[in-house]
Amino acid sequence: MRKADLVLLHPPSIFDFRERPRLWGPINDLVPSTHIFEMYPLGFVSLASQLGCRGYNVRIINLALKMLRSKKFEVERYLKGLKTEVFGIDLHWLPHVHGSIELARKLKEIHPDVPIIFGGISSTYYYREILEKVDAVDYVLLGDSTEMPMVKLMEELNNGRKFQEVPNLAWRSEGKIKVNPLSYVPEDLRDFKLDYGVLFKASHRFPTLTDPLPYDDFIDHPIMPVIVQKGCRYNCATCGGSRYSYDKFMNRQRVAFRSPEEILDDILTIEEMRSPCFICGDLLGLGRRRMERTLNLIKQEKIDVPVIFEMFTPAPRWYFEAISSSVDRFSVEISPESGDEAVRRVQGRKYSDSALYKTINHAFEKGCEKLDVFFMIGLSGETRESLDNTMAMCQRLIDMDGKGRIFPFIAPYAPFLDPGSLAFDYPEHYGFKSHCRSLMDHYNLLDSSVSWKDFLSYETTSFSKDDIVDATYACALRLAEMKGRAGIFDEEQLKTLKHRINISQETMSELERRGDKKGFLDSEAIKDIFTGTDDSVVSDRSELRWLSKPKLLRYLALLKFHVKNL
Repeated sequence: MRKADLVLLHPPSIFDFRERPRLWGPINDLVPSTHIFEMYPLGFVSLASQLGCRGYNVRIINLALKMLRSKKFEVERYLKGLKTEVFGIDLHWLPHVHGSIELARKLKEIHPDVPIIFGGISSTYYYREILEKVDAVDYVLLGDSTEMPMVKLMEELNNGRKFQEVPNLAWRSEGKIKVNPLSYVPEDLRDFKLDYGVLFKASHRFPTLTDPLPYDDFIDHPIMPVIVQKGCRYNCATCGGSRYSYDKFMNRQRVAFRSPEEILDDILTIEEMRSPCFICGDLLGLGRRRMERTLNLIKQEKIDVPVIFEMFTPAPRWYFEAISSSVDRFSVEISPESGDEAVRRVQGRKYSDSALYKTINHAFEKGCEKLDVFFMIGLSGETRESLDNTMAMCQRLIDMDGKGRIFPFIAPYAPFLDPGSLAFDYPEHYGFKSHCRSLMDHYNLLDSSVSWKDFLSYETTSFSKDDIVDATYACALRLAEMKGRAGIFDEEQLKTLKHRINISQETMSELERRGDKKGFLDSEAIKDIFTGTDDSVVSDRSELRWLSKPKLLRYLALLKFHVKNL
């Protein structure tokens, strides 16, 4: 096997998930990945793109997916076979803290002389504790843009070893932690490239095409994102990617936008692969002139795949007119979080119910095929009464459209308060009780937990963990029945989802019954009760999928794209 310069590895959220059974519940139900969060961050692709064009051999390995797909997959044996100059591990989303740390430790045992680099938002927040507590990690790259710092670090590892010259770097020197200025915070995002072709180039140099697949059913149900910005102008209380978080922890004082031409390039690449395209970030945030240029460029290319537009706030009719004149098929996602305006304001969504309903009507008037609306349980200020308001909004949304095009979803805010969010840094002010503060607090919580209730790192002033669990199951059941009455679910879908909800509830009750006075459970003694609990709980997986080309045409398109990029 050819030796790589850099191997980027994505771990499962909990490293030993195959050996220790857990009740995962609904923690992953509203994302494409499974309960181990096997989807790696897009930064992997951008890093591989930048390093690849400079002659480095970069390999992306979705270790989580390999572990998920085969119980016979031998992790240590596989890791021993890897040949590289440097390992990179993401700790971007904090639910990976257990998997990232355990993977680093195993790699250091097997390859003691190979440097290990961490990166991501959570790594940035906890960089000092990582270097203090996790001896296996040698370097941490800080910030939301590590492409050029990684290039410089690779150069210094190979040649000069003048680490003090690497921007955004934290490392150890003679037992002391050194931190360079977080100075690489580009306002021009030309260095952020999502050249998906590098994944296929790597598969030509290394053994398998499946290494970089982003999640389990990607081939059958793909969706590929286009990033339009870094940073955010909104201050949502529970978001670790808010304006407050970017400013304080990633040194980004203003939002940086990609150019319309760069956005179009990504969409054209995705079109070649015959995948639905998800625009990550609200195009309205680009400003009207840049947004209109972006849509005009898309219009000129006559894009032939479904495009999903993310929205942060309600939008005027002219915006949907611009979208509908630019693409043949489009869908919309928006997350009001709560159906109660007071709760929504605290969360950072400062718009009215009427503004939301007007936006939905505008979208459908202009040909929107599908509209997803997301709500959360466990928010600041949320009560049983406000949850009733949320459920009433779900019913009204379903009633607004008699064609089954509106899909409301509800799930718990889980498992952790985002580090660096306003709610994490000021929990009492925002109505939270935070049970985890340090990196290792979160690691230990995942290591010791057997159910999704145990995973929760917080409670609110109104809702205990038990309340959040009970409310989640109750609201999921109510919403399933609403969708059944409206014909969104057929009889079999409704029956299956209600069965899953009941199984999850019953399993949670059985775990509570079997636990000792401290809640301790022997994982070997409870393996018998986890049958059928890995499926989604609060939604049917089909609801989150967008129609794309038939499988055969998509497979042929992927093969063609593969050959083109060899």
